[in-house]
Amino acid sequence: MAGAGMGTPEDTAAWARVRAILIGRRPRRTLIRALGWAIAAYLFFGHFVRPVRVQGRSMEPTVRDGALRFANLHAARMRDPRHGELVVIRTAGRRMMLLKRVLAVPADRVRFRNGTLWLNGEPQAEPYVVHRGRWTTAEYRLGPDEYYVAGDNRSAWIEDHEIGIAPRARIVGVLF
Repeated sequence: MAGAGMGTPEDTAAWARVRAILIGRRPRRTLIRALGWAIAAYLFFGHFVRPVRVQGRSMEPTVRDGALRFANLHAARMRDPRHGELVVIRTAGRRMMLLKRVLAVPADRVRFRNGTLWLNGEPQAEPYVVHRGRWTTAEYRLGPDEYYVAGDNRSAWIEDHEIGIAPRARIVGVLF
């Protein structure tokens, strides 16, 4: 009978196979690789790409509630957002963010009239908006670092939405 704590030769061989798969024949080399991958993932997801879990229906039908998307942080640092792009806007801290569409850029004049977006005096076709609603606002000229943003689902009252001016400094990513 084997002593306490001693396994059978089959158990020892099974553990050796598991160890070989997980750690490999050279544990130091495996540790260095794992550390390298961890650093690469930290840099990639911390400075270039951020996963974004969508909560809420403000961007439907373009982006559904619960969807996982990725924001390009590098693009937001290298260039200014453009008309129609989906951007990630930091609201509070590092985790609380909004996903919205850029409707107007600096120096644009923007307003809503009976649910239609007017940009620089011209009505805009917005094929991504399915439910327009009846939004009406006064015309506003954006300042040098201001962007006008809104969601694509405009069926609810304008007071129930987080829309309006987003300072450039708060736009942290552009959706892929």
